[in-house]
Amino acid sequence: MQTTRSTRGNDVIIFIHGLSGSSGTWDQMLKVLIGYRDLDHIGYDCYQYPTQLWRGPFGKKMSSIQEISEGLKTFIASKHKGKNILIVAHSLGGVIARHYILESMKFKRDHYVTGLLLYASPLAGAGLANLASRFSWRHPHLKQLSVKADLLTSMNGEWVALDVASSIKVRSVIAGSDSVVSRESSSPYVGDQTTDTLIEYGHINITKPDNAEDLRFKILRDFISQWTPDSSLSGFNPNNFSASDILFDAYSTRVEKFYVPRAEDQVIAAAANASNIWLSGPPGVGKTAALKRLITKEKWKFHHLILDSFRDVTAADLMREICNALNESAGVDKVLPRGLTDSDLVKAFKKAIASLANNQALALLVEEIPLASGAEYNKFIDYCYRMTLECESIHDNCRVIWLFSSIKDPTKDLKECTAKLYEKIQFIGFGAWRDTDITTLISMINTNLSTGFSPEDVGLIVSSCNGSPRFVKMLFRSTRNEIGGSAPLRELLGNVKRDVVT
Repeated sequence: MQTTRSTRGNDVIIFIHGLSGSSGTWDQMLKVLIGYRDLDHIGYDCYQYPTQLWRGPFGKKMSSIQEISEGLKTFIASKHKGKNILIVAHSLGGVIARHYILESMKFKRDHYVTGLLLYASPLAGAGLANLASRFSWRHPHLKQLSVKADLLTSMNGEWVALDVASSIKVRSVIAGSDSVVSRESSSPYVGDQTTDTLIEYGHINITKPDNAEDLRFKILRDFISQWTPDSSLSGFNPNNFSASDILFDAYSTRVEKFYVPRAEDQVIAAAANASNIWLSGPPGVGKTAALKRLITKEKWKFHHLILDSFRDVTAADLMREICNALNESAGVDKVLPRGLTDSDLVKAFKKAIASLANNQALALLVEEIPLASGAEYNKFIDYCYRMTLECESIHDNCRVIWLFSSIKDPTKDLKECTAKLYEKIQFIGFGAWRDTDITTLISMINTNLSTGFSPEDVGLIVSSCNGSPRFVKMLFRSTRNEIGGSAPLRELLGNVKRDVVT
């Protein structure tokens, strides 16, 4: 199958295959594309890289996602620099494309990508990768595809923080019968409207249309018509909004006008000027959104570390996993062994941070700490204190800011002599919203979505939500579906309460 087509125009599609794939992933799609005469003016090319699902002890070296992304950068710079690029990617290919775009934006490099169409991409990881990585020898990009892998979590956070969707047209195609990548991973953002679901197709045949009328090709064809400069993309307005923007779960600059600032935001902004921060409070009150908003406004470089997947570990093990995650983010193919001394752990940590630090402030957002109250939690806090001290001497021109978020109030586990700790980390309670703030949120959503709730309805919602903005947004989502739209308000409130509990 021909893998390139040059045209006199400036528009080019770059196809990227997935794990253990090759250009064969796109053979049928390219065959249909070549035969579709209305798109003859569009050029295309295929970016290929070595990959396989299993690797033995003496097999060919497998690259990390960061290295494959660097290869894509070189590929585009040498063959398609200055062109208007649409990337169409399958599976792992979508992760590689997103990493290339994110790194380009963070370092203010031109990436030339104005459209991104993803077929069954594991944006939040794949369970098969968790299993396969246990039996595959030193296989970096397979390990990085594991569910809740820190690189993917960090990329998802950066994708929102950098507001990529305001400058690039993006769409995800979900394979409804995919046994490799879950729907939640293909579209990890709650309420995301930029998705298509093809229920009858699986992970492999989602890219293999039979003809030009096949939905698998029509999605590509329609996306191309929206992407090209002479189409609706030229009128793409980031100020346009949808229900998913108003009812956002993840903060970005796109949804800033739907963010309800509270007194707590001023508190954490003031604290961040001179200290590290630890927010604690119940789930669903916006701790992560507040911290990501702070990171965005301060224009800090950002790494997101979610620790929930590490169960039954010690405080030392948890710090070792944080260090491994930072190494992974830096593209360092090294896993620290268990049983390190505290001294060696500190040295490894400083080296990992140094590899990420530059002249831009570096924020490390740490969430979902899986330790029970008691000695190990106390020891973890002590490690955090020591690491904040070490960060102060890593790079003269780079400040490292630790941002912790937890449901548990860590001050209940602190030792009596904590004056120095309080100098380095400010512990801030981030509690349930006040009724006035909740009323402001409800009124804003009610007005923008024309829901039509009366003042009495608003009062009932305020009294039922227990100060949880998550509860409020779940309620409004329920009112927008076919069944919820006709259900009485009290019934909807009861349903949301049950969902929150479960």
